[in-house]
Amino acid sequence: MKALPLIFWLAVTASAQTQSRQCGASFPISAANRDNPRDTISPKPETARQSNPTVLPQIQYRRTPPSPRPGCWCGTVAFTALTSATLSQEVMMLSGITGRFRFDHVLIQEAKRFSSDRVERLAVSVGRPDTEGEMIWNFALKSDRAPENFVFQIPNPPALTGTYDLVLKFVGSSPLATEGSSNFSAGSLNWEVCGGQV
Repeated sequence: MKALPLIFWLAVTASAQTQSRQCGASFPISAANRDNPRDTISPKPETARQSNPTVLPQIQYRRTPPSPRPGCWCGTVAFTALTSATLSQEVMMLSGITGRFRFDHVLIQEAKRFSSDRVERLAVSVGRPDTEGEMIWNFALKSDRAPENFVFQIPNPPALTGTYDLVLKFVGSSPLATEGSSNFSAGSLNWEVCGGQV
């Protein structure tokens, strides 16, 4: 269970085309409680509590196992990363996700509007490599609403027993680059994946 964050950390840092990092915490500590952790709170005096009769040894209180703490990974893809001379390009988000991983959510946001004189339409999907975006499909970019142009999804994970990678698939109406140079003059996309092992 402790190996999952390490695997994601290695996967995220190995990705060259996206600027990715582990982001956020599922259970943030508020500023008011930061200097007063739970273990420094003094217990109530024993005299304040009435003595309870002994519990029979056959009765056992069942504790629910703690739920896994979800983690979040996020990154940014700049327009300069779109260097494919074809209509589509996959950009790695996370690699080595296990079949036991459950998504809390996937978020993609056009942080800065993608601009191009050569590419009329641009869309992005989220899913496994060589698929048509099984988690988020054909989300339109180049929107005047950027940075308010976003999609938040709680996807079902693929039914797999092994591991898989998660990619962003950019698809344009014409080639994304010419001679290795992006056909876009501006734009960036932020992504976030949150979830944990079960």
